[in-house]
Amino acid sequence: MNTAVDPTNLINERPCLVNMGDDGVLYVADAVDQESGWLWVKQWSGSTAKLPPHRILAVSFVDLERYGEPDENTGRRPKRVADEKWRENAYDWSAADGADPIVADD
Repeated sequence: MNTAVDPTNLINERPCLVNMGDDGVLYVADAVDQESGWLWVKQWSGSTAKLPPHRILAVSFVDLERYGEPDENTGRRPKRVADEKWRENAYDWSAADGADPIVADD
């Protein structure tokens, strides 16, 4: 079972926008380049997919910020998506039960 990503308590995720040209822009919780050239993405719902390089025009990271009180164990403050509107979008997509708009290909 996939666990949804919380945009107000990011651990290792780097949310980003993936420009897919005519197919639009995907807002994902995380993205990592693969040696094969494909882009591995983690959706806000927790599901993952790989996108082929010929479909991707650009990847741009969303700003993050630290906020609140430090964690007792790590001493670090929680990390979240800085923009409130982007946080709301992430919550909407994580609640969509895996219905993130992901593009399938090849």
